[in-house]
Parts: sequence; structure tokens; C-alpha cells
Amino acid sequence: MKKTWISTSQAGMGDRLVCFASSLRRDEDALIYWPILKSVLGVGSVEINSKPTHGGERPFDHLFDYEGHITEYNGIPVNSDNIPEISKIFGVATNGSWRLWLNDEEMEKYGYQDYKYNLVPQEIRDVYIPIFQRIRNMVQDDIKEEVEKYLHELDNDMVGIHLRTFDGKCYFNKDFDNDHGGVINLFKSAMDEFPKSTKFLLATDDERAKSELEKDYNIVELENRGLWDQRFDLVEALVLSNCKNLILTSMSHYSELIWWFADAHNNVIPLYPKVQIQKTGTIPDWIDNSLFTNEYI
Repeated sequence: MKKTWISTSQAGMGDRLVCFASSLRRDEDALIYWPILKSVLGVGSVEINSKPTHGGERPFDHLFDYEGHITEYNGIPVNSDNIPEISKIFGVATNGSWRLWLNDEEMEKYGYQDYKYNLVPQEIRDVYIPIFQRIRNMVQDDIKEEVEKYLHELDNDMVGIHLRTFDGKCYFNKDFDNDHGGVINLFKSAMDEFPKSTKFLLATDDERAKSELEKDYNIVELENRGLWDQRFDLVEALVLSNCKNLILTSMSHYSELIWWFADAHNNVIPLYPKVQIQKTGTIPDWIDNSLFTNEYI
């Protein structure tokens, strides 16, 4: 008998959709629980299962058309407190993990593949590309129309950039403009690999990034509706995924989502800021040492 899976991530857009993709791999009819949170960052998150209140938080059906979205299961409301109970009573499996799910054979052969971009084996890409294409096809028509409008207006040869500092809330933010490996200089180095005339489509959560990069580069932005407007996040990810070349913040599931929406092509520069390593003095154990070459840091 087929086991029912419920995707239950309550984090940001990238985490939720990677979790959903993993759930769909295990159960093609997987259900998804999509709570509305006051803070999608996960800092002081408070669940409010009614209507969006502020900050652009969106109900699932404002973003996607998928009949597997649930707010209750067999009469029991689905929320953070009830998920373990629902799993126990009805024997359903729940998945709230940010990691891309691999089976035992793949894990033994490859290990975790999160944040690896170009290094993800083709075997794994072949499994997940159709799943992310399916998620992309679930997007509501009005969002698809907005994406097409932007694509019609933008140059085909733009380089897409997702530069994330978590709006000053993440540990590498303090080294934003440090000449010795600061985040902004890391991105500048990658941008310098392209011709001077290149236009860069920038998505960022930090106004300093835009101000700094505009001094030396041809920067284009989509209309800015705020960091945590989930509808705009989805529009922006889909637009960026159409760029032939991408420069991405490596350890961001939103960046990773853009890459999967782009069918996991190889024209991507994933940047791993040195300060992410210097935070603990070690390379995170879920990342292979081979990723940390001079090319990236």
C-alpha cells in the first residue's frame, strides 16, 4: 500500500519548495501544508492559519494550483502542534527537511547534494529536474503572465544575480564590504568575468548591494515589493531562472531553487563567502571540500 507523504516545511520559499520536491519524489500525490507565518525567516515565527497579514505572506493557492494543498487531514486541522499527532494516528509520513531527499543507494554513492549546483551528478539532476518542472507548471496563471511580461521587457543575455545577506540578520553580513573576502567583493569578482557591457539582473535583500554595484556595473532590478513578499519571490525566481548565466549565493535554498527552475544548467557561479567558513573555522560538513576552490572564494 502506497504511503501518503505530507510536505510540512515552514521556512522560506526555497526551503518549502525543495521540501515539496523531495516529498513529490517519494509520493507523486504528496500533500503540502503551507502555513502563513509572521516571520518567514524563522526568527520568532508565529503561525496564523487564516489570511495574510503583512509582509506579503501568501496562501498556497495564491501561488500554486495544486489540489494536494491541505489545511486539515481527516477532520483534524493541520498545524505545527498537530503534525506529529496526524502522522501517528493515520500512519502518514511527514517531511519538513530542507535537504533534497536521496535514497539509500544514492546516499552511499554520492552523499548529500545540497548547495552543490554544478557538482550535482547528472543521475540526481535527471530525477529532480522533472519534479521542479512540475512545480513550475503548478504556478498560478497570473504569476506566469507577470513572468512573461518581464521576460518580454528584459534582454535575453542578462546575467542573473541573487545576492543574499539576510537583510543584516546573517553572520556574514558584517563582512559585507571587507576588502579581505567580503560578500560584495566576492560578487564583484564574479561579475568582472563578464564583458563590461553586460547587464546584470539583480535580486537582493540588501539595499547596500544595489547601491554599491550600481557604481561600476549595469544593474537592472525588477519592481521591488519587499523582502518577504512570497508572490514576488516566486516571480523573481522564475524570471532569474531564464537567465543563461547565474551568479548565486551558494548556501541559500532560494538560489538553489532558481537553479532547479533553470533545469540545473551548468552556467552558474555559486559563491561561498569565506566568512561562512570562518564563522566556525571549518567547512560545513554537508559540503565537499572540493567546492571550496579559489574559483569560488
